[in-house]
Amino acid sequence: MATQPLLLPLLLLVASLHSLAVAARTPFKFPPYIHKCSIKDPNLEQCALEAGRVALPHLVKGNPSMRLPSLDPLSVTEVRIQSDNQLDMHCRNIVLKGLANTELLHIGIDLKNKVYSCICRIPRLEISGDYTVDGRVLLLPIKGNGKAVFTFDNALTSFRQNFSLEKRGDRYYLKFPENSATFNCSKAHFTMDNLFNGDKQLGNTLNNFLNENWRAVVDDLGQPFMEAAAQVIREFAFAIIGNVPYDEIFNDVELPE
Repeated sequence: MATQPLLLPLLLLVASLHSLAVAARTPFKFPPYIHKCSIKDPNLEQCALEAGRVALPHLVKGNPSMRLPSLDPLSVTEVRIQSDNQLDMHCRNIVLKGLANTELLHIGIDLKNKVYSCICRIPRLEISGDYTVDGRVLLLPIKGNGKAVFTFDNALTSFRQNFSLEKRGDRYYLKFPENSATFNCSKAHFTMDNLFNGDKQLGNTLNNFLNENWRAVVDDLGQPFMEAAAQVIREFAFAIIGNVPYDEIFNDVELPE
C-alpha cells in the first residue's frame, strides 16, 4: 500500500527532465508551470530543485493533458505485496491522503551516467483501503480481510531512477531499465479490522503489537513495499515521457552514432 507516494518523485522526474529542455519541440505539451533550466547551468540541480518545488503544487492537483490524476486524495485500484514467502498481502480500493503537503528536499541529475534521484518528505500520510493478508509479520501469524488504515508521520522517500536510450526509427527515446527506492518515517500507526475471522481479542492483540513495534514493522515490510512501488513507477514513467524523443527533452545532447 506504499506504492503511490513514490509517484511524487516520478512527477518531479518529469518536471526536472523537462526543465533541462531549452527548446522542446515535442507534441507532448508540458504545462507552463514547469520551468525550463539550461543544461549548461553550473547550478543545474539547484535550478531543477526550484523548478520541481514550483511545479509540485500544480502536479498534485492533477493534469488531464499529462494523464495525471489528482493526487490528494489519490485512489489506487490495487497493490500486491509478497515478502520472502512469509507474507502475502493484497490491498484494493486504496485511498491516500496528505500528498498535497509533500516537500521536495533534493534532486540529483547525473546526465553522464544517466541517473536521476530525489528525496521527498510527506509530513503526514494516511493510506486506507480493503486488505486480504495471510502469512507472518515479525514472526507472528497474521490472517484476515477487511478495512485497514495506516498512517505515517514525516514519511521520507528516497528515489533513484536509471535511464537509457532506445532507438526507434531515426530517433532516440528514454527507457527506464531499473530503479530503487527507500522509505522511512518518524512514527507509524496500523489499524486492521476483522483479523483472524473477526476474533476481536486476537485482532486487538496483533494491532497493539504492530503499533508497539512500528519501527520493526516498517523495517521488515518497507523494502517489499518499495520493490512493488518501483515497478509501478517504471511503467508510469514510460507512459508519460517514454514517447518523447530524447533530443527534445534535453538540449545539446550527444546521440549515439
